[in-house]
Order: sequence, then C-alpha cells, then structure tokens
Amino acid sequence: IAIVCALREGFALVFDPAFRKPFPKACAWFERCCNMPQFKSVIGDVKLCTAAQKPKPVIAAFAPPARGAAKDAAAKDAAPKAKAKATPDAKAQPKSQPK
Repeated sequence: IAIVCALREGFALVFDPAFRKPFPKACAWFERCCNMPQFKSVIGDVKLCTAAQKPKPVIAAFAPPARGAAKDAAAKDAAPKAKAKATPDAKAQPKSQPK
C-alpha cells in the first residue's frame, strides 16, 4: 500500500512511457494494484503520464539575492541598528533602589 501511494505521483506526472519501458513488471504490478476496488476507493483513478512535466522556473520573489546585493543589504540593515543602540532609552536606565 505504501509503495503504491509513493509511486502514484511519479507515474501520474513524471514517468513517461520511455522511462517505464525497462520496468514492465513493476508497471504491471502498479496498474494491477491501482485497479483494485480497495485502492480505487482511496486514491481514485490513476492516469499514467504520457509526457513528463518540465521543471518550473524559480519565481523571482523566491530567488536568492545576488552575492554583492546581499552584502549591501546587510550593511544597510546594520546602520539603523547602530543608530538605535547609540540613543538611550528611558526604559534602559536602571530603576532606583527601594527605600
């Protein structure tokens, strides 16, 4: 059961006929398991992949910044922190001792 569930996404999205060709017995076993009513009631109909999906490009919002840009951004962030440490806060002053 666990192996069929693990292979289901691969057979549905990635394993095209050329990839499955060297593994006829494994593919037949997978199809036989998927056609059992017990499996169909849980995982539904599994359609085998006809063409492997291409990898999606990385979205620019999630791409890491360039190396030089990362150092510049770190320097910009450090400057406000240094100014914040230089200004004294009222909360930072020690409290007077109780009498």
